[in-house]
Amino acid sequence: MSKQRRAPSTRTPQTDDALETLVTDDELTARGFGDRSTRYRQVQKGQFPAPIQLSSGCKRWRWSTIVAWLKEREAHPAQARPYYEVWKLPRKAKASTDAEGAR
Repeated sequence: MSKQRRAPSTRTPQTDDALETLVTDDELTARGFGDRSTRYRQVQKGQFPAPIQLSSGCKRWRWSTIVAWLKEREAHPAQARPYYEVWKLPRKAKASTDAEGAR
């Protein structure tokens, strides 16, 4: 009896490579990262990592970048971020702050 050889495994080991997975808009939405329009608005404001442009109609995020963004937010809660103070001002005070910045 001869032993049959097994084909080499195509599965990658569960290491840090799993963090280099590319995720889509739909996957981020399903995981609770808001809807697409909110996410892109946050990208423009610098409040969410920017996607990687793979081709003309294909954008993806590195999962490692999302994890790093989450860790940063855990380390610096919303109350510690500089833009939080403007959010909790009453509307009139916020308008005057905006007007002062425009001068």
